[in-house]
Amino acid sequence: THVLESYLLKIRTGEIKKAYDPQTPADWEYLLNMFSLAEEQQLPLILFGDTEGADCKQASEDAGQLTKLAEVIKATNRYPYPVISINIGMKGSGGGETLIAPLDAAADLENAMSFVAAASVMYWIETGRWIDPSSPPEKQEELRRFVLQLRDATAEVRRDKLFQIDEIILEGPGGAHLHPEFVSTNLRSWIVPTLKMLKQLDQEILRSRRRERQQRARQVGTVPNLQV
Repeated sequence: THVLESYLLKIRTGEIKKAYDPQTPADWEYLLNMFSLAEEQQLPLILFGDTEGADCKQASEDAGQLTKLAEVIKATNRYPYPVISINIGMKGSGGGETLIAPLDAAADLENAMSFVAAASVMYWIETGRWIDPSSPPEKQEELRRFVLQLRDATAEVRRDKLFQIDEIILEGPGGAHLHPEFVSTNLRSWIVPTLKMLKQLDQEILRSRRRERQQRARQVGTVPNLQV
């Protein structure tokens, strides 16, 4: 939580500017190496996700993007120690599925969103109008209003209807970057007892419970087989 607090503080002060950098196969390979190191040390995984999605350029596809995504998802599913997932901003398709999942415990920051694609892409599909950061302010406002209507993407729906998360971490007025200490404290208050509970489960029960949680989340909204 100290790392997240420092990150949010740097955004607030302008020391860094938040920008999305799509993940490449090399990024996933690094992540898999970190998983292996953590497993050797018998450590839990606490995953922070914030991505518009993995890189979809031809070079990444040729380098095995899909295979690496599958390997990361498989690694988190098979990990023998507790795995906690936190969406701190955006869950985009593909890349978001790797770190933002029900697993053993999951939470969203209050204003986190989850999409099957970037909001600009979704808007283009539905309206035929393309809006990106270079578009004029009135177009940016148009996209903002569209995002606010995406109720299925909110943390509340993911917790109460889709069963994808267990907790919503309050950010405070204006968002997490304005209240890094507040968010860090709230997150720590949830992680510590959750991790303590999960550490009491043996590996087989932990994995079985993980599978059941993910299966429950997948079944929401599916269409049952027709009775002929």
